[in-house]
Amino acid sequence: LHLELNEPARALACSDEAVCLSPMHFAARLNRGAALRALGRNAEVLENDKTLVRCHPRHPMALYNLGDALLLNGEDEEALSVLAEALTLVPGAPQIRIAHCLALALCQRFAEAQGELDMLHRECPEAIRVYFDNAARAAGMAPGGSLPTHAQLLFAGIVLHRQLRCDWRKR
Repeated sequence: LHLELNEPARALACSDEAVCLSPMHFAARLNRGAALRALGRNAEVLENDKTLVRCHPRHPMALYNLGDALLLNGEDEEALSVLAEALTLVPGAPQIRIAHCLALALCQRFAEAQGELDMLHRECPEAIRVYFDNAARAAGMAPGGSLPTHAQLLFAGIVLHRQLRCDWRKR
């Protein structure tokens, strides 16, 4: 509820309390990760989602969230592996397929990424729209832009986005 009201700090406090009471509770960990994502605390998202997968190793949503957290933290090869594992559990899941496609592009496996992106556009264009609209909102941009159709442009966009949010003082 607090995330829907754009109150991620309150959502995190509630999730932390729930995790304290039941550290392995799936929904509590999932909500905690969502609150941390909303706050931009990506390193903590990764730790939370690793714990989620340790507690629920064969749950596709846990694996998807870990793959997403790995992508957020620039660990693209590991993300690709985790997302591929999630796809073995639910091969047709559009959200996981889209994240897997992003991971392929970030690993510069463009031919595979392009094949997956083309299939996604044919099979589930609405899922792509929802995914990229949500990504735009999370990045503070307006949703509804044109959808990526070329894997190398997708790669370039993600790399540029990572450059924009990096701490240049650490470079």
